[in-house]
Parts: sequence; C-alpha cells; structure tokens
Amino acid sequence: KHFMLRSLILLSLLCSTWGVGSAWAQLTHGKVYNFANVGQTGKSLVIESDTKLIVATTDAADTKQQWYAEEVSTGVFALRNMHNGKYLKSPNATGNANWTTVLEVGDNCKLLCEAKGTNYTFRATNTSDGYHYLHYSSAAGVKKVVCWETSSTSSQWTFTEVAYDADVLGKILQDFDIKVPSKIAQFQTNLKAIFEDDACTKVKSTFTSEAEI
Repeated sequence: KHFMLRSLILLSLLCSTWGVGSAWAQLTHGKVYNFANVGQTGKSLVIESDTKLIVATTDAADTKQQWYAEEVSTGVFALRNMHNGKYLKSPNATGNANWTTVLEVGDNCKLLCEAKGTNYTFRATNTSDGYHYLHYSSAAGVKKVVCWETSSTSSQWTFTEVAYDADVLGKILQDFDIKVPSKIAQFQTNLKAIFEDDACTKVKSTFTSEAEI
C-alpha cells in the first residue's frame, strides 16, 4: 500500500513535468535528440563536464550526446542531458563564455530553436544580441561550446531523434528528478500530506481504506 502511494506521487510529478506535447514542427516535447554540428562534420554536442561542453564523434547511443526536449512554454524548450539529468544553460554572454549544465531550469536554460536555412540555431529567450548563439569553437586553445553569431556553420545544428521506450525514459527522468532540490521538497510535501510520520510508515486516516487509495 505504501509502495503504491509513493509510486503514484512520483508518477504524478513526472506527468506534471512532461506537460502537454507541442505541435511545434522543429522539436517535440518528450523526445530525445542527438544534435550534430554543421561546421564539424560527423560531430555532435556532448557534455564533457558540468562546466564545459564540446563536440565529439557522433555516437547516438552515448547518453552524453543525448538531450531530452522539455517544452517549458509554447515553442520554448529546455534541453536535458540523458547522462546526468542536467539542463543546457546559456552563459548569456558573448565571446568565449562557456555554455554549461545545471540541475534546474532557469531563464538561461529556456531556448529557442530557430531555422537557419535547412539547419537550426539555439539561443536563450532572454538574449537578443547576434552573438549569443550555441556555437562550437575549434580555435586553438578553445575547443568548447561558446556563444557566436549564426552565419558560422559551427553555430548551426541538425538533430536526429533517439528512440526510447516510454517506460524506460519515464524511469530515467524520474530518477533524475529525485536529485533536484525543488523536486525533493515537492516529494516531501506530498508525502507529509499522506503519512503521519517522516518514515512514511503510518498512513493518515484519510487514506486508510483501499477504496480511498
């Protein structure tokens, strides 16, 4: 009974995170993608560390190269890495400022995917300067993902969906959410509404019958 309650809580939180799928033609909410850099043939966006992203030889099976598209508002997406559950974050600055990854979605994680010919560009919605786009710099001594303008092919990307079983994907995202501070607080609040004790061994009288559960 207690296990069922915990499962229902986690499922409800996961569903609230997924939201309603978008009809936006470019990215689809709830799908996982590999992003290939146009200027670096055969190389895709990969997380090297929390503070550094690079491109590496495309391997769609590598979770470090897989990104879950989470629509946070109409046509605006956060990209969540399938290796560590962290979100792609713009530095909101030009030049050699690194794109990074963070545990929770902030303004700099809310991205627009915009068509550039047959390719696409990415920038945070709170930026407007022409040099704020997701770009791979291959310059000597740099070789990392920074901000630059759209005419460079290294600021342009294509993407391919990586197929996931829905149940497997849901479990992975659920495990990621358990590590997020705001999600933990939400779990605790929901559990306290159901259980009398912090150890979750005694269900409140409201939920004592199977019918009510």
